[in-house]
Amino acid sequence: MTHQLDGTGFLVSGLERSKVTATTFTSSKWGNRSPKGYVLLRIFLSMDSNPTLAKMETHELIDLATKWINPIIGTSGQPYMSKLFRWPISMPKYAMGHLNLIEKINNDLTLNPGLFLTGASYRGIGVPDCVRQGTQSAQEIVDYLRFKLCKE
Repeated sequence: MTHQLDGTGFLVSGLERSKVTATTFTSSKWGNRSPKGYVLLRIFLSMDSNPTLAKMETHELIDLATKWINPIIGTSGQPYMSKLFRWPISMPKYAMGHLNLIEKINNDLTLNPGLFLTGASYRGIGVPDCVRQGTQSAQEIVDYLRFKLCKE
């Protein structure tokens, strides 16, 4: 393998029209996820934007992902072990202008005190993003309730 896997992975732009949308270097993120001398990758295929993928057999999808990632990380051949999980329509896909839309929504929320929005649809789809957003929203709710109770 020629790639150092010295990050957490990468996203593939929709402009690439790739069947692969992202790769996570799971063993780089969490060192205990694979035995010494091995790496664990998660390769995400876009089933919703490529409906033909949803009809493919498991071994065909694994082969497709393997052939796609091998030249990127400098490997060849088949993985030692592989698993496929099918999660149709599992992640939100942000459209161009998403951040502007979120800004408008946040401005509109000022007209509805006590209404709070959080989750993968807004500012990040990963678990750490959602935990951060949930923590932030919880604090905003606490602050809102304290302020409201102090006024009463």
